[in-house]
Amino acid sequence: MFKDYNYMVIFDTETTGLTAQTDEIIELGAIILKYDEGKRKFQPYDEISVLVQNFKPILNSSVHHITEQMCWEKGISKDKLFEILEPYFGEYNDILLVAYNAPFDMRFIKAFMSQMKKGYKITNPVLDVLKIAKDRTGTAKHNKLCDMIVRYGVSEENTHRALDDVKATLEVMRAMWREKPDIERYIEK
Repeated sequence: MFKDYNYMVIFDTETTGLTAQTDEIIELGAIILKYDEGKRKFQPYDEISVLVQNFKPILNSSVHHITEQMCWEKGISKDKLFEILEPYFGEYNDILLVAYNAPFDMRFIKAFMSQMKKGYKITNPVLDVLKIAKDRTGTAKHNKLCDMIVRYGVSEENTHRALDDVKATLEVMRAMWREKPDIERYIEK
């Protein structure tokens, strides 16, 4: 599975709102898998879970339970977030980015990276697990991550905290692969 890639980054963001140009990332979660040539499979490589200091009011705390105080007390700087993202999000053909509703998270990552470094480009291949879910269910409704957790009997929870949602996404993706090993065709290059 995914033998064309050296790394797979399953990631999720929590944000202050829905608009990448005006809202900010307040949490990043990621599980990074590295392809092991000898074992011919991906192995755990790194796990990231960080809050980010922000300057926008967090009006959607009821969704993810992240407060402004949490971000300022435990959060990292935007410069540090850029340092974390830069090795994986860029012009890398051998690093596959995976997310549930990837277009949403990618808009925020791209906006953030270009704010931090003018002209920064992200051209990684991307796999949107939501796109697979919609295709598998044949409907536009009932395809949220929590719906797929139930459908596939995944033990992870959809808490709307970044790392928890990443773990759930990874397990749903694995279940989808077991169901029908064609998910590579959903990769957008």
